[in-house]
Amino acid sequence: MAFDAVLLKAVVHELNEKLCGGKITGISMPSGDIIVFSVRKDSESFNLLFRSVCGKAGLNISSSRYEKTKDGPSFLVLLKKHLMNSQILSFSMPGNDRVCNISFDGSDYFGCREKKILYFEFAGKVPNAVLTDKDGNITDCLRKSGFGSGYYRALVPGMKYVLPAAQNKVNFIASDKKTVEDTLSSWDRELPFDKFLMASFSGISPLVCREAENEAFILDLKDSCDKGLLRPYAVKTDGRYRDFSYTEIHQYGSSGENISFSSFNEMLDEYYMDSDAFEIKRKRSAELLSKTNTALSRTNKKLSARRSELIKTGERDDIRKTADLITANIWRIKKGDPVLECEDYYDGGKKVRIELDPLLDGASNAAVYYKKYKKLKNAEKYLGEQIELAENEKKYLESVLYEIRQAETSDELAAIREELVSAGYIRQEPLKVRRKNGQNKTVHIEKIHTDSGFDICIGKNNIQNDELRSVGRKSDFWFHVKDYHGSHVLLCTYGLEPGEEDIMKAARAAAEHSELKGQTALVDCTQLKFVRKPNNSKPGFVTYSNQ
Repeated sequence: MAFDAVLLKAVVHELNEKLCGGKITGISMPSGDIIVFSVRKDSESFNLLFRSVCGKAGLNISSSRYEKTKDGPSFLVLLKKHLMNSQILSFSMPGNDRVCNISFDGSDYFGCREKKILYFEFAGKVPNAVLTDKDGNITDCLRKSGFGSGYYRALVPGMKYVLPAAQNKVNFIASDKKTVEDTLSSWDRELPFDKFLMASFSGISPLVCREAENEAFILDLKDSCDKGLLRPYAVKTDGRYRDFSYTEIHQYGSSGENISFSSFNEMLDEYYMDSDAFEIKRKRSAELLSKTNTALSRTNKKLSARRSELIKTGERDDIRKTADLITANIWRIKKGDPVLECEDYYDGGKKVRIELDPLLDGASNAAVYYKKYKKLKNAEKYLGEQIELAENEKKYLESVLYEIRQAETSDELAAIREELVSAGYIRQEPLKVRRKNGQNKTVHIEKIHTDSGFDICIGKNNIQNDELRSVGRKSDFWFHVKDYHGSHVLLCTYGLEPGEEDIMKAARAAAEHSELKGQTALVDCTQLKFVRKPNNSKPGFVTYSNQ
C-alpha cells in the first residue's frame, strides 16, 4: 500500500479543509490499533479514523460506524481527558515526511486555554500516536519505547518529543524541482529505475517507484504534488481492492481495474471498509471451517464406532444356536460342569464344545445365552437408527462446509454461524459481541427474475433453504441438484404457468449454486407441495417426490 508522504500530504490538505475549526465530541478505540475521533463542525458530524495497524496504517474521514467504547487502554483515557470538547486548529506535516500532527485548542485542569498537539507517525515498523503539550513534552504515547538497541529517541511521558530520523535521501516533497532533476540525472542506468528512485528519494512508496516509467513521470508527479493536482486511485482484482495511490496502478496487469475517486478520504474509506470486510470474512470463515470440520470429524468417528458395533451383532445367531443346544442337552448338564460336549444338530451332528458357568445349572446357562442374544438383537435395531442419524448429521455438516466456502459476505457467514449455534455445534457469543459482529442482521434471500417476470428465490444457507417452504405456494416449482450439496431454488409462479425458459433459468440457478458449478448437472424439479421436511430433522434437510 502506498500510504507514503506524498499521499499523506494530499490527505492532510483535505482534512484541513473539512475539519479545521471542528470540535471533538467523542473519542473511542474499537480495538487497540484504531482510534476514532468524533468531530462536529457546522452541524455536521465526522469520524476521523487513525489506524496504527502494521502494514495497514492510515488516517482518513470514515463513514463507518464504530461502537463507542467507555473503557479502554490508559492512552484512550488520557486522550479523553485532554482532548474532549477541544477545537481542531490545524493539520500539518512536520519534516514533510510520514508524520502528521493535529493542533488542538483545549482546556487544562483549571479551565484555562491550553494548546495540545497529537502526532501520528506512519514511518518505521510500527505506526504510533503521541500526545504532547505546547512545549513538545510527551504527555503519553500509544506505544512507548525507551533508549536502547536501535532507538535514538525515547517515547515516554515527560521526555521531549523528537521526530523520527530523516532518511539520507532527497525529500521528494520538501525539495524543489531543480533538486529532483539533478538527482534524476545522476542515474547511471545500471541500477533498475525503481531501485534507483527508492534509494534516492524519501516520501514516495515502492509501489509508485515501480509505476514510474522514466524521469518525465517523476517530474510530472512533482508538479502535480506541488500544485495539489494529485488524483486518488484504487485498483481492484477479483472483486476486492488490492492497493491505492495518487497515480494509476498498472502493475497488476489486465486483471487490475483502476477506480478513481473524488477525494483521498473517500478512496481510503472505501479501501479500508473493503479490506476490513474481507479480513472479517476470512477470520469468520476460518473459524467456522475449523469448528465444522471438528464436528464432522467427531461424527465420522461416531459413525465408524457404530458400524463396528453393528458388525459384532452378526454373532447373535451363533449365540442363539448355542442356547438352543444347551436347552436340548440340559439333561446332560450337572451344576459345576465347565464344558458341555454334544452333537450340533445344526451342522450334521458334529461334536462341539460349549463353555458353561460352573456355578449355574443347565437352564440358567441357557438363559444367559438367550439374554445375550436378545441384547444383540435389540442393539442391531438401535445401532441401525444411530447410524442413520449419524449419516444424516454427516450430510448436514458437509452441506454447511459447502455453504461456508460459497459465502460471499460477512453477513452470510454470520447467518451460518447462527445456524450452527442453534444446532448446538457452536457456543452462543455474548449479546455485546454479537451486536459488534453484526450477527443480529437478517440476510435476505437472494432473488433473480426471469424474462417473463417470475421471481426465482435462492437459499444461501440451510436456514434460508427451510424458509423457502414458508414463502412459496404449493404450486411453485422447487429445484435442487441431484445427489450433491447445493442451494434450494424456488420458482415463484403466483398461480400462473411458467414457460420452459423460466424453468430452465431456475434449474441453471440451482446448478450454479451447487458443488457442480461450471459442470453439467442433473437438477431435480418438483412442485413445492411434494417437498416435505421430516420432524426433528436438521436445517435444510427435506424429502421430495414426483420430481
